[in-house]
Amino acid sequence: MSGQAKVLVLTGGIGAGKSTAVAAFIRRGVPTLDADDLSHRLTQRGGEALEEIRATWGPGVISSDAGLDRAAMRDLVFRDPAARRTLESILHPKIQALAASAFAACNAPYMVYVVPLWFEVHGHHRPPWVWRIASITAPLAERRRRVAARSPMPDDVLDNILSHQVNDETRRLGSDDLLANDGPPDMLDHAIGRLHAQLQRHATDHSHPDQT
Repeated sequence: MSGQAKVLVLTGGIGAGKSTAVAAFIRRGVPTLDADDLSHRLTQRGGEALEEIRATWGPGVISSDAGLDRAAMRDLVFRDPAARRTLESILHPKIQALAASAFAACNAPYMVYVVPLWFEVHGHHRPPWVWRIASITAPLAERRRRVAARSPMPDDVLDNILSHQVNDETRRLGSDDLLANDGPPDMLDHAIGRLHAQLQRHATDHSHPDQT
């Protein structure tokens, strides 16, 4: 995938603060795209991936509104790694195709592409369309607190989600830029402001920013 805008992949574990970071980029006029939003588009009623999912697992994973029953599918893939891989094989090529179109249509110096499970899916392989990777990090206890405040779930469900996500050390090793979200809200905002200024400068003069 390639386009006019350079692509900054933004990733991080559950509760790390990706939505807060995206809002900070948007305030600075940076176009953003979220892989989860693309996945939802593909699996809503009439979505391009829905019939293949229905053909694979039957009506039990289809909701009353004729879209994907996300809770049923989440339970299925957490119990069955093979089902997870099958779902990924259905969704990921379609998500990448939608993302490629968005990259090609973007005329900004760079854009942010939010991929929560970047390292879980890609490991340390970096496709040629990726300009940089930025990871948001936060202590695990703080992430748990945020999840409990935002969308409470049983501890065993959260533990299951966390067990399928890489740790922050893996993210650090594979990232160009690290955004620590372990302080007051303005701390992350200021960090993104500094990063944005650096990225905007280097995106327009085609040089390569230093790793931060």
